[in-house]
Amino acid sequence: MSVLAGLVDAVLDFLSTAIVWTTTRLISRGQQDQHHYPVGRRRLEPVGVLVFSIIMITSFVQVGLESIQRLASPQHDILQLSLPAIVIMLSTIVTKGGCWVWCRMVKNSSVRALAEDAKTDVIFNIGTILFPIVGFYGRIWWLDAAGGLVLSLVVILTWSKTSAHHVRNLTGFSAQPDERNLLLYLTMRFATAIRQIQNLRAYHAGDKLFVEVDIVLSAVTPLKDSHDLSEVLTYFLESVPIVDRAFVHVDYSSYNAPTHMLKQSSS
Repeated sequence: MSVLAGLVDAVLDFLSTAIVWTTTRLISRGQQDQHHYPVGRRRLEPVGVLVFSIIMITSFVQVGLESIQRLASPQHDILQLSLPAIVIMLSTIVTKGGCWVWCRMVKNSSVRALAEDAKTDVIFNIGTILFPIVGFYGRIWWLDAAGGLVLSLVVILTWSKTSAHHVRNLTGFSAQPDERNLLLYLTMRFATAIRQIQNLRAYHAGDKLFVEVDIVLSAVTPLKDSHDLSEVLTYFLESVPIVDRAFVHVDYSSYNAPTHMLKQSSS
């Protein structure tokens, strides 16, 4: 069953590549179609990873169930791996290990998904080799099925964590404290004309952040100056790598109504 788990993982490699290629193409087209997608389609990256995560979890739930059925079966056949199969798996471990090291350095959802998949491949191929070999020479019939179950659980837990991370980001999860502090510091030091930062919201809209800043200027500041300052501050915040879009609201008083209306869904 550990070999079956490795086979399923290998097949899903092609699917992960297809998803990354498709989302990259759609994102590129979205940048050219400003009418239908005014701010692009960058959120397709985490959506693609989320879809792949669900497929991975579903597939390995089935592998886990097959492993349980094998453990409960009265047939106690022992699997023996051939030398060519072992050589192929060892070469896969080396190749995927290199891919994992390289991909994990790229700050991109799709590439990170490939890195996670490469790490899974390394774990799987090591387990796919060890469990059958130890089971064969130790005459432990249940070790292969138990190995398949363990490997399936590892994949299910890993990709469940990945999918939860992207669901959280796609649903507007708050920025990390250090990210928010960085944005707050940059805004405070941007211009001496900013008398106060009334509020700063930073939340995920995909991989990157949306930032909303409420600043207070002097009531006698000319409209031209307040406009120019807020516009340049917007561009400045959007130049930060972790920020996707920034919105700056200018006020002359520390006490005012909330920037946005709070809408509640009807029950």
